[in-house]
Amino acid sequence: MSSPTKDSLLYLIYGQGPYTDEAEYSILSALHLMGRERNNYRIVVYTDDPEAFGDLPVHTELLSASVLDEWSGPLAFNHRRKIAAVKDALERFGGRVLLCDTDTCFVKHPKRAFARVRPGRAVMHVAEYYLSDRAARPMAESLAGHIFLDRAGSRWNIGGATVMFNSGLIGLHESDISILGDVISLIDQMYVQTRVPIVEQLALSVCLQHHSRLSQAYDVVHWPPAQRALFRDHLSRILQEQSLRVKRNSAHFCPSLLICPSSPFSGERRVSLGDCVE
Repeated sequence: MSSPTKDSLLYLIYGQGPYTDEAEYSILSALHLMGRERNNYRIVVYTDDPEAFGDLPVHTELLSASVLDEWSGPLAFNHRRKIAAVKDALERFGGRVLLCDTDTCFVKHPKRAFARVRPGRAVMHVAEYYLSDRAARPMAESLAGHIFLDRAGSRWNIGGATVMFNSGLIGLHESDISILGDVISLIDQMYVQTRVPIVEQLALSVCLQHHSRLSQAYDVVHWPPAQRALFRDHLSRILQEQSLRVKRNSAHFCPSLLICPSSPFSGERRVSLGDCVE
């Protein structure tokens, strides 16, 4: 009898900057909450520097310059790589995949987010805006009047009532991998018209809402935009402390003792779509 497919928690990190420390902290938060169940999960880091994660219990996938170029697409859009990473992981590992941004931190067991992923059901971090909202206006104005088509040639219905989700967390089941082809196609069409970095979030939101039932996970992961500068200032120093480096692979290590996040989602939900779905 074959063993069940493990759920895969993904991180994508490349280039220079504070992102390695952020990813390390996020991984530690997940490991702590997984506890003795951590062996039931696969943590995969797609990176151009695998050695940076050598002392963590993770699987690394080396990203070459050519792969990074391919994943960024014809217009060299960095955030397009997130969708390519999810697609690659679903092809390699199957089952359920969660991709988390490096600046997220788990405040509840990852299994709560994984439970919302199944055939025909996907998950993203939180519903943030309607396209008619002021915060989304620059992108909405850039896209207005343009026609965007799916791969079958049908027109996407995108307007003021379209809800845009934050992609700090993306969860998808292997049976829905074909949706990502439409996501990538829509990203490439939109990015021609507007170079707003969050166009990837809009394309993903549009396609997942059309092809699946899309849930939120703002109760599972914390994203601290208002606290980011302070968070980064302290994180590197804390993670290098020798006492921490000895303890951090222990099931008893609790990263929240170092930098405790406040609420699971800093700020009110901007779009009310009901509760998270288990």
